[in-house]
Amino acid sequence: MRVRKFLPLAKLNGDNVSEALPDGVCGFIHAELPNPDVEPEKRIVSIPIQNKSDYKSVFRAHLDAGIKSGVNELIIVYQHRRGLFGKRKPCIHVAGYPAGTWQGFFEAVDRYASAEFRWPPPLFLYEPIPNGPFPATKGLAKNSFSP
Repeated sequence: MRVRKFLPLAKLNGDNVSEALPDGVCGFIHAELPNPDVEPEKRIVSIPIQNKSDYKSVFRAHLDAGIKSGVNELIIVYQHRRGLFGKRKPCIHVAGYPAGTWQGFFEAVDRYASAEFRWPPPLFLYEPIPNGPFPATKGLAKNSFSP
């Protein structure tokens, strides 16, 4: 999904996150679902960020000067993960790409050439687990940074 907007609700002080809402929501991501058959405005979803590690990853990704200026864009992959006793684990994989990468993917899909589309190496990558699912294609060289 491409991140359209990030709404931080918690404060990040060093490595500490203060919860903004009583239910543990630290912020929201407004993201565009990868469905080319639907108009872009209708495929926007709001994702609450409840895991502090996920919040730190998204927050830090938004500190990138390219994201702020619009030269880069954020793409996320959500991987549902729970711990042994049902505790929510980090599940948002965040990558920065040059602006237009997402649109290039959609153009390939429109031409029925999505299998030929090659994601470029991410400019930066925050993954909660090593060798995560990001991106969906195999063989991509990664520069992985821990949040």
